Amino acid sequence: MWRYLTGLNQVDFKEELNSIGGELPQPAPIIGIDHYSFIKATGVSFTQLNFIKEHIKGFDEVLVHVPSDGGEKCDLFFSFYNASRKRLQREISGVAELGELQQLLKNISANHWVYFVREKELKIDRTLIMGILNITPDSFSDGGKYFSEDSAYARAMEMLEAGADIIDIGGESTRPGSKPVSIDEEWRRISGVIDRLIKNETVIISVDTYKSDIARRALGSGVHIINDISGLTFDPAMAKVISDSGAAIILMHIKGTPRDMQKNPSYRNLMDEVYGFLYRQCRFAKENGIGQIIVDPGIGFGKRAEDNYELIRRFGEFKALGYPVLLGASRKSFIGFGLNDDQIDRMIGSITSALHGILNGANILRVHDVPETRQAILMADAIENLKAIT
Repeated sequence: MWRYLTGLNQVDFKEELNSIGGELPQPAPIIGIDHYSFIKATGVSFTQLNFIKEHIKGFDEVLVHVPSDGGEKCDLFFSFYNASRKRLQREISGVAELGELQQLLKNISANHWVYFVREKELKIDRTLIMGILNITPDSFSDGGKYFSEDSAYARAMEMLEAGADIIDIGGESTRPGSKPVSIDEEWRRISGVIDRLIKNETVIISVDTYKSDIARRALGSGVHIINDISGLTFDPAMAKVISDSGAAIILMHIKGTPRDMQKNPSYRNLMDEVYGFLYRQCRFAKENGIGQIIVDPGIGFGKRAEDNYELIRRFGEFKALGYPVLLGASRKSFIGFGLNDDQIDRMIGSITSALHGILNGANILRVHDVPETRQAILMADAIENLKAIT
């Protein structure tokens, strides 16, 4: 597996190198680290290694390679100046043995996708807002507020008018420690709102469920996206349901289940594990006929506060998967941890997290506070793109 590493601080740099058993070379790009790009690969053949050695000459590189798998393969880590990336792409173009590296370098530049979800166009060429609609009595932030069909529908319309591009409807809380509800109860909670919203020809509806029976019913009602917190791992029938429908899937990383995910989660290498899971599940989805994929690293799902901070800081690495990336950080507990006040209103912390996500390549923001997030997106876009008129 090849990874493109970005957003590294000096601790990250050392940890990534140490994770393959490598030693810090001298001289190493630890000073001015922001000016470098890094590639890490595991299970690489020595033939591939020799091609890498040949083609990165002259890129001011640091190359470390460590034998693995009994010496038949190796793990490698190399660096090059950010400004040299396009030149590296040209240099390795057409080298069949480095096809995965070529694709990875191409993926990180992608910023435009057009999906046709149930014959409706979903264009992802700017940062989209996914408004959260929890029709539950026990969700961590807004449980019970929109539990009736009328209040839930009114909330959905309010978010659409405020600028939401997608409405994500959930009928079962997945907060830490939560217990599953029955399929019939979950469907009872969400079906009426879906039937009312689907009449709006402009709305894109996502349903937050990991159960294939709920997904099948929702898709039968016209829903466009299934948001599966398990990344197609909890229900073996889910992949076929999505494939048969022509809907899009959101593949999220989770460690454990909602009931136990926050019981001392730990990682040997956070980014390796989260990226590796999404890499494998994207391949699994494609092999099962699903082409319209969105990936979500799963902020707060089996992660410590410091894990969530690292995921957001290094969010740009997930672009290398080649699909739009969703950030769902809104109002989660790591925000209170960072502000040293678990009772504080988390909106400002949520907006700050969203802005970091935007700067690091997030394509979709899943949020509670739609109008405030939209203002932040517009301001970030203005700072990044608008020029003075002379």
